[in-house]
Amino acid sequence: MKYLKKCEEFYICGSKNKKKEIFAESGDKSLTLFQIIVKGKGRLITTFDSMSVNGTAGDIVDCRSFMNKDRVLLSDKDGEDYYEVYGFNSLDSLQNWDARKITSSFVGDCQSWIICFDGSAIINGKVMEKFDYAKLEEKNYEVEVGDSLLGVFTKL
Repeated sequence: MKYLKKCEEFYICGSKNKKKEIFAESGDKSLTLFQIIVKGKGRLITTFDSMSVNGTAGDIVDCRSFMNKDRVLLSDKDGEDYYEVYGFNSLDSLQNWDARKITSSFVGDCQSWIICFDGSAIINGKVMEKFDYAKLEEKNYEVEVGDSLLGVFTKL
């Protein structure tokens, strides 16, 4: 299964499939800045040089150095029964973003968005569930992470 959702300032792509899958992505179409691994593990490699990065469940992997390069994503053949991975993508190839995994309370930034990729969390008393996202403000965010995988993405 493949997913694609265009949001206000970014888009999310993703895939959930059985283990031991291979995805190829041409450099001229790839705007993926970060990969968020919900389940399983894998390796992202470029096709004509030695760049690679590994990731496992719960990781937010920085893929900015892979932009505009042909790349291959390999899921682990010995891992979980399936894998689930999402990509955070810029709407504009010239726009840069930063990302961080949220594990506790934090101070927001009006250039940032929070996204829940798995589970559910309580943020300032409100429940945030899988695939919920929100633009942040410059204020404190009290977070009960629970079983969630939360990422904050900031436009630089």
